[in-house]
Amino acid sequence: MADVSVLRRLLVVCLLAGLALSVYAALETLDPALQGTCTVNSYISCGKVAQSPYSFIGPLPVWSLGVGGFVVLLALTVLHVRSGEARWLSWLWIFAVLGLVATVALFAVEVFLINALCPVCISSYVAEWAVLGVVWRLSRETPGASARSSA
Repeated sequence: MADVSVLRRLLVVCLLAGLALSVYAALETLDPALQGTCTVNSYISCGKVAQSPYSFIGPLPVWSLGVGGFVVLLALTVLHVRSGEARWLSWLWIFAVLGLVATVALFAVEVFLINALCPVCISSYVAEWAVLGVVWRLSRETPGASARSSA
């Protein structure tokens, strides 16, 4: 049995790491000189991913999904920690699952359509998967969360 306060701190660390990585991805897009820091070859290349036609979803740059998603998750975490209410944990669970779906889709785009991997992007995906794992564990350890989520 894990301590809920430790899980909450771990969640904040994962969220801040994901947010920092997403902000760095945004900076790479805005300043191409930064792309060289994570370009190893033609396959492991932040530049190739950032310059691809798949770096936008409609008018939105893909990095904005990461920044926005981590900000929303961080806000929900603050609401949950401050109030202790399980409903915020339910919302965290929903947005963490949506984040998982988004990261799997973006990873597939990198592998199958762009034919390149961005280490910064993949690191932010891993941070999101860690967030989902911590939220899952937190929902199992938080009193009242199981009863409400199964009802």
